[in-house]
This record gives sequence, structure tokens and C-alpha cells, in this order.
Amino acid sequence: MSDPAPTGTEHKPDQLKDGGHAFDGIQEYDNNLPKWWLWLFYATIIWAIWYIPFYHGGPGKVGPDRLKEDLAALAAERASLNAGTALDEAGLRVLASDPARIAAGKQTYAQLCVACHGAEGLGGVGPNLRDRHWLVEPTMTGITTVLEKGGRPGKGMAPYANLGTEAVRNLAVYVVSMNREGLKANPAKPPAADEKETPIDW
Repeated sequence: MSDPAPTGTEHKPDQLKDGGHAFDGIQEYDNNLPKWWLWLFYATIIWAIWYIPFYHGGPGKVGPDRLKEDLAALAAERASLNAGTALDEAGLRVLASDPARIAAGKQTYAQLCVACHGAEGLGGVGPNLRDRHWLVEPTMTGITTVLEKGGRPGKGMAPYANLGTEAVRNLAVYVVSMNREGLKANPAKPPAADEKETPIDW
């Protein structure tokens, strides 16, 4: 009696490779590779045909050339951040009443300034920003200059020029807005000897 013909749903046993290799009891079978593996292999060949001429003979940059290009793009981005329109004191004071700038400056203050000046600006390591005494001229130009260049040497306040002109202006606007909300003395942080009583009256 002959064996029944195999159907499409039956398992086809693996076939030993003709003349088969065997080593340490392991025999090599002659099975087809999975189709997904073959398609992936063909895709890598196609990708390589494009990649090699583009990056190793065409406009694509690799190695030192790519690094130089990326650094130039970074420098251009930083320059654009610091390319805010020049404004005099009167122009900067107009910004001080902009609610959007106050909100943006508040976010920056929470990230960079709270540790030294406190959440309410009453001082700590840094001076009180809510009283009538200032180490710098309490104008928009005076405050933005300090924010860009940093505080007094040895006091630990870093320059924030890297934030960009507009971000520095927003931070200055928020500092002014806190002072305008209401003067508050801090018994634990009295004015330093070199702080002048020059309230913000504009």
C-alpha cells in the first residue's frame, strides 16, 4: 500500500544536505532561509548601494567634516538666540508690562534662580529681590546686564547670556514684576552694606 500524498497543511520533514556535513554529531540540513531574513538582507544591499556613494564620494559628510558642519550649525543657532533687537531703557520698560513675558520669565526663574533668591524672591544665598535695596541699578538695562554677565565675583551667580537675549529679558521682566507686586523685607536677609536704597519707581 502506497503512502498518501502529502497535503499543504502537513509538515514537510527537514532534508539532509546532499553529501552532508557532519561534525561532533551535528548534521547540516538544506533548508531555505526565512523570507523575512532574505528581504532584510536584500534591503541592506540596496541601502548600501545608496549609502556608499552618497557619504563616501558625494555630498554626505562623515567624520571630521560632519563634526565641523554640526559645530557650525550650533554656533549659528546660538548666534540667533542672542540676536535680539537692540532696545534702549524705554523700549525695555515697555516689555516689563507684557503678561506673556512675565510668565516666561517666571518659568526660567523657577529653574535657575529659586535656589539662591527663594521662590518669592526674598533672598537666601542671593539678595532679596523684593525690597528697596539693590546692588545694581534697578532699571531694565541694569538688571539685564547683570543677568547676562553674572553677579559679583566670588558670589556664585553665573552669567546667563547663553539663554539668549529674549530669555534674559523675560527673566528681568519677571524680577521687576515681583518687586512691583509689593515690597517685602526679609529679617533673615537684611540689605548688605553695598546695597543702595533705590526702589523701582517706574
